[in-house]
Amino acid sequence: MPVTLFIENEAADLAAETPIALTFQVHDITELESRQGNYSNEFELPLTAKNRRLLGFPNAIASTSNIPYTKINALLSINGLQSLPGFLIVEEVTTDEAKCTFYSGNTGFFEALGNATLNDLDLSTYNHYWDLAGTNNVFDNKANTNGFTYPIIEYGTETAHPTLPITTRSINPKYLRPAMFVSPLMQAISNYCGYNFIGDFFASEAFTKELIPITNKHLKHSAGWSAWQLFSAYKTTDQTVATTSTDVLTFPESIVDAGSNFNGSEYTIPSKGKYTFRCTYKLSGGINSPRPVIRMVREDIDGNVQIISSRTLTGLSMVFPEALEPGELEFEHGDKVYVTLYGGADGATYDASLGGTFTCTAVTDTTIEYGNLFEFTGNMPAISLKAFIKALCQRYNLLLYTDGLSKTIEFIPFKTLYDNQSKAIDWSKKMHKRGIETHFHPDEFSQQNIFAYIKEDGDEIPGAQGILTLDDETAELTEKKITQPFAATNSISRLQNLTVPQIKMMEYDADSSTYKNNDVKPRILYLDSVILTDAITYDDGTTTATDGATEEPFAWFINEAKPFNLGFDNNLLATHYTELGYMLYRYKKLTARFNLSAADVMGFDFKKPVYLSQYSCYFYVNKIEGYTPKKLTKVELIKM
Repeated sequence: MPVTLFIENEAADLAAETPIALTFQVHDITELESRQGNYSNEFELPLTAKNRRLLGFPNAIASTSNIPYTKINALLSINGLQSLPGFLIVEEVTTDEAKCTFYSGNTGFFEALGNATLNDLDLSTYNHYWDLAGTNNVFDNKANTNGFTYPIIEYGTETAHPTLPITTRSINPKYLRPAMFVSPLMQAISNYCGYNFIGDFFASEAFTKELIPITNKHLKHSAGWSAWQLFSAYKTTDQTVATTSTDVLTFPESIVDAGSNFNGSEYTIPSKGKYTFRCTYKLSGGINSPRPVIRMVREDIDGNVQIISSRTLTGLSMVFPEALEPGELEFEHGDKVYVTLYGGADGATYDASLGGTFTCTAVTDTTIEYGNLFEFTGNMPAISLKAFIKALCQRYNLLLYTDGLSKTIEFIPFKTLYDNQSKAIDWSKKMHKRGIETHFHPDEFSQQNIFAYIKEDGDEIPGAQGILTLDDETAELTEKKITQPFAATNSISRLQNLTVPQIKMMEYDADSSTYKNNDVKPRILYLDSVILTDAITYDDGTTTATDGATEEPFAWFINEAKPFNLGFDNNLLATHYTELGYMLYRYKKLTARFNLSAADVMGFDFKKPVYLSQYSCYFYVNKIEGYTPKKLTKVELIKM
């Protein structure tokens, strides 16, 4: 049998007449907003004993197997040639057959991305301190050209109260935000989905300079970080407190403190948020008034003390375990939490014979503020991985070529098709003479195909939006929009006439003399590393840092002095869509039938055009549709 279907590495039973017809497609150029993959027709598998087991007994109503509800790992081979890895979906069953569809190629890749967003990626290697003090801080990372950096951006909304000064070059890093390069995000997506990304495009200057500033209104620590801040400590020796004295209790033994916040007696709050503490104890002491008192105390960075939970000894001894449990409370970064014992009139003893404990049992709703560890995970724009990849492909007009066996995806600029004309595959002798159709109008294009960014506060950035015009008056007059998940960004003068991007996120509140954050759309910029003769000083009011020889991380969206920009009208369409424009001018799609072998279609290289001597033309293969061995195959080709 020429076709073999493997399900979970085991050959399935196929009926002699089972028609599995494959459609191969990388990218339909008439569909601007999606990337396609390979798929089969809906075919029937006989429900033999083996197939029933492989498919999870789909015709057994009483079966509780989840296999019919999953994408089943599958492999399709034709004539023993290169196999197509992918997945199988059971559509429905009858008494004797299961109706299935096979998917492969880019389809499998996008399925692997699922519904994940940028915040589902592991970006922990880029954790650092949003501070000027210590190591791995703002100043240490400002000169980075990969990973992340702190681009110099005006985040204020008003000229009267900018976050960057106008007449000096002293920056408070409290008003800067980190930005992640797109390059490490793509690597993290590769790690997430298990596909290796390759292609010369990733070494291009434009790609390596792309960065995404963190513009979330609220910055939060991840659940993983919160769990890391939990601690527990035990007391294995008694601690006696003298009459009328108050001592801080120590819990020096068996300390479990991954976050290094507990010093044996005090827990220091690592970041603003809600924390839950618990202290278990047994007390013994005299019966005279005043009685001994155990207290849990909060002390802020100014030394102000607040009792958050307390109990008074009511008898000669308290039964273990009594507990101080103040419940979930909100704390500020730098607050200290500890337990004290007041000896009362006769003195008191914290009896550790049964094992007293002091623990932090939960950390929730943690806000990242300046001076804290910064985490990218959880603070990236809420963009799905699918939308992120598609937006990248739309900016640079990229095609994706998936090798399912090696789990590799090659990102290729569309113009590579034209560069590869010398490598074209000659199918002149394979084309059937009858049934040839020529189509003159691309269905999914309108006369005005608008490439745009999200609008922010009605800002119009000249050159950001671009139009790919179809010279075909029969096409729809309605505008078709292909919108990036980012907003365009304007520029403004700051720091003694230096040009910087402006993202209107921080609004000044005159009553409190502080800034409050507004919701803004995600942004994308290019890094502009500049060495200044007049150095920039970083000063947060406590620490000062400066280095005139270090590159300063400026950024741009559109800058006429730069060789490339992020505007579609200004750069992107002219640079990356010229060849597509050639293909759309006097558009002709040829639909014909070809006598193709399994070797022709299995692993067909869509990067190479097909040449037909009948027309003396090169063609882009848009789709190989419904391939079945030993039968004519319908192919869509677009004239180049």
